[in-house]
Amino acid sequence: MTLWIPDHTGMTSYDEPFAITYVTFTEYDMSPIPKYDPPRDAVETQIATIWAQKLGAPQVGIHDGFTDLGGHSVQAAELVAQIAAQFGLRNVNQELLRLGTVADQAAFIKTQLPR
Repeated sequence: MTLWIPDHTGMTSYDEPFAITYVTFTEYDMSPIPKYDPPRDAVETQIATIWAQKLGAPQVGIHDGFTDLGGHSVQAAELVAQIAAQFGLRNVNQELLRLGTVADQAAFIKTQLPR
């Protein structure tokens, strides 16, 4: 098979066997759009606000994942330090890093706050 190439490429023809890969630009991501779950109480609201500021997101739902929103390790370290300082907690950074959603972090923080 001979492929004729336009003159402006500097080549006139290509006689080697080749495969044409057909790539469509009409493929769609049909996964459902994530539902926004707003904060339910003051603790979740404070955490979601800190997340939104740190990630530059317009809104953060309580079930949104930190890395799904574009967060990376440096932001995570800064984020948990800011959350711990906001609630006056000490020695909780490792646990907060392990918890990846606002809801999980809020549930943990509620167990650490004095009653």
